[in-house]
Amino acid sequence: MKCTVGKLEPGMVVARDVVNVNGAVLLIAGTELSLQHLRAIKMWGIHFIDVAGEVGTETENQTAPQSSPEQQLAAVARVDRRFLFVIPKSPAVMVIRDLAIKRVASQLASQPVPAPDATP
Repeated sequence: MKCTVGKLEPGMVVARDVVNVNGAVLLIAGTELSLQHLRAIKMWGIHFIDVAGEVGTETENQTAPQSSPEQQLAAVARVDRRFLFVIPKSPAVMVIRDLAIKRVASQLASQPVPAPDATP
């Protein structure tokens, strides 16, 4: 789950490698964050990190409709078409893309399912 640097705490575990704008790995996935890591992250100018587990309020998780795997794939395809000409490894772009995928998947999940066609 994406977490802003201000909400990071020692003991949280990095879920995805933390990279700078040039793609250099700063922290590898699986690293347990310490106070020193938190200071370094701020100095590096990192704004978001993927951490293991849930971050955020329970109401955020409860209000989002569950999307099927097919809806997830459709959401990724729709969003990726719009991100063709951006730098994919940019931390800001990664966050925006992930949020867009969640939003599109949620929209797809909330749409009524069409009735199956009865004609053979």
